[in-house]
Amino acid sequence: MIVMALDHSRDFFSLAQMYFSPTDIAATTPAYFITRWITNICAPVFIFLAGVGMSLSSKQDPAKRTFFLLTRGVWLLVLQVTVMNVFWFFNGDLTQFVRLNVLWAIGWSMIFLAAVAYLPRWAMWLIAFGLICGHNLVDGITPQTFGGFAWVWMFIHTGGVLSPWEGMTLHVLYPIVPWCGVITLGYLMGSWTKSKAPRRAFIAMGLGFFTLAVLLRGGNIYGNPTPWMIWPESWRTAADFVNGLKYPPSFLYLGLCLAPLIVLLGVFLVRRFGLLGRVVATFGQVPFFYYVLHILLLHSMAVIYFKLRFGQCGWLLTDPTPTGLFSWSEAAVPPGIYQPGWDLPQTYIAWLIALVLLYPLCQWFAQLKTRRDDWWLSYL
Repeated sequence: MIVMALDHSRDFFSLAQMYFSPTDIAATTPAYFITRWITNICAPVFIFLAGVGMSLSSKQDPAKRTFFLLTRGVWLLVLQVTVMNVFWFFNGDLTQFVRLNVLWAIGWSMIFLAAVAYLPRWAMWLIAFGLICGHNLVDGITPQTFGGFAWVWMFIHTGGVLSPWEGMTLHVLYPIVPWCGVITLGYLMGSWTKSKAPRRAFIAMGLGFFTLAVLLRGGNIYGNPTPWMIWPESWRTAADFVNGLKYPPSFLYLGLCLAPLIVLLGVFLVRRFGLLGRVVATFGQVPFFYYVLHILLLHSMAVIYFKLRFGQCGWLLTDPTPTGLFSWSEAAVPPGIYQPGWDLPQTYIAWLIALVLLYPLCQWFAQLKTRRDDWWLSYL
């Protein structure tokens, strides 16, 4: 949750992304690459832990589990295309632009889990590994292959930009595969926490997953659309090697970002943490509340900051260009506002300020959830 806020602070406070992608090996710098790459852990870990959390939930009766997963999934889908789009772009006209972000992937993953949880566990294991490890086998199939149903393939596998009607742009940033496999894997491994040796099981799974991804990447055999290469600078070579595609997520991306966290979970399961651990855990106790609030906070902070410092913030109050999946257009930013030497420091400062402001609110809500057991709290 803490690292995620850094990524979204970069979305709002760093203008460098309008001139080059932080993961473009030829154009990026070490600081920009690390800032972006480290945040790649967030999406797969969120969805994996959603599955783990469901396996530990009190809603283990099949009917209750299905009802919760379906209703929670639909709830996230609705919020993604309404509230979150307003918070992201401060443009309330949802007939012109909608971006399908991480809540879209989580929502559909929950709906998927509601169905596959009825299957035998061996079948769920096959589905989880099939979707996570095997989805790159169909990378050669393009949306155009399906003609008028190209949009279905974008939703499922490739992502992309759609125009459902004239004047409307739909950014499919998170296609739902292989996220459905990730939540299924989390659900299956969640039961391991109840076993006598969860530490060894988690560490073995994580190391195996990571090793497979590294070996396949080393030979440029499989798992990422673009091969790595040797660059004049050693740091660019290393960055290229670990630069797994996130949109849509490649097997390399999941292997390098999810597997280490599975190993860390194996370590954390047998450790106790002091004050710092309790402070950090506060954000994790209220993930959805934190997610919604931190987008609104960071966006509002950016509007205030750029307006006070430069007198202009118009690009933060409008939608991205129709063809740009990731950020606002360079043309929307007036000259002189992008200052390379200050761009990344202001991103980190805003991130730390946001965490300080969010902590008491998350602490309050975590305590509220502890004191009360109202059904609606489980949806927040």
